[in-house]
Amino acid sequence: MLVHGGVETLTITDATPGTRVAVHDQEGTPLVTLVADEQGNAHLIFLPDEHTVFDSIDAIAAALSGGRTLPPGRYRLVPDGGEPTEVDVLGVHDVPDPAKPATRATAAARTKHRRRTFTPFRILAPFSKG
Repeated sequence: MLVHGGVETLTITDATPGTRVAVHDQEGTPLVTLVADEQGNAHLIFLPDEHTVFDSIDAIAAALSGGRTLPPGRYRLVPDGGEPTEVDVLGVHDVPDPAKPATRATAAARTKHRRRTFTPFRILAPFSKG
């Protein structure tokens, strides 16, 4: 399981489908429990007002309609039966720390994602020579 902190977002990739991952704030309060989809992915953008398990479209839709954006900060993720990990979520105006290079696992996941989303077309400008 790989965890990626983004700008007001948190993404999990390469998890076992159906894995439940509790997301806690810095004080240890459980905020939400994500459930990895059939591809092993989960994504958090909006937080509901109270702890919710994101195991259905209805639960996610409720957070979208009545929740708030994921605030910047450090979060602790606790997967069922796995080791807890921490991730930093950036704010809109934050700059990533260049002293924290991407790990090989993260780089490999990005490469895998690029391969899955590669578009086999060349898009040419109107006057390019191709």
